[in-house]
Amino acid sequence: MKRLISIIALCCAGSASAQDYFAGVAVIAPGDSHLDTQAGRIKGSNDPLRFKLYGGINLSDSFALEAGYARFGKDRFAATGVKAGISTDILYLAARGTWHLGDSFELFGRAGIAAQRYRIDGLAGTADSKSGFAPLLGVGLGYKLSDTLTLTVEAEHFGRVEIGNKNRHFGRGAYSAGLKYSF
Repeated sequence: MKRLISIIALCCAGSASAQDYFAGVAVIAPGDSHLDTQAGRIKGSNDPLRFKLYGGINLSDSFALEAGYARFGKDRFAATGVKAGISTDILYLAARGTWHLGDSFELFGRAGIAAQRYRIDGLAGTADSKSGFAPLLGVGLGYKLSDTLTLTVEAEHFGRVEIGNKNRHFGRGAYSAGLKYSF
């Protein structure tokens, strides 16, 4: 985790002018969380506190580096023989490509790596935490409200990480809506 933070700081410490930076905030819908076990896939039910904060640097009109933090609250899973709760925090670094669709709309895609930290309770009656890295993929649409403010909607997939034993994997997908400010 410390290495990822160092890489993010190094990438964002370039000599760009002020208008080349952006920051954003998004509210994350419950999305799709699931726990893969030997017995099959179990869908999760979610707590409401979910958000994402991000910032980045535009290297050109269509390419940027972005770093962010996402908090997913707590997912609860219940099925025969399995009862668990998983809290998720994600720190990510990604390349962001933007295609301008006229003056008001933009389509963007993101690919990178996500450092994920899970706090797990209830699997076999224990509490544990697990960290791991997984690929990040996302696609979204932006609508420019002004020269500096853009309304965004997007879908992201943060990969899946092994938890517990080799037969349990946790996957995370998300839909979000937010605002991006360019300065």
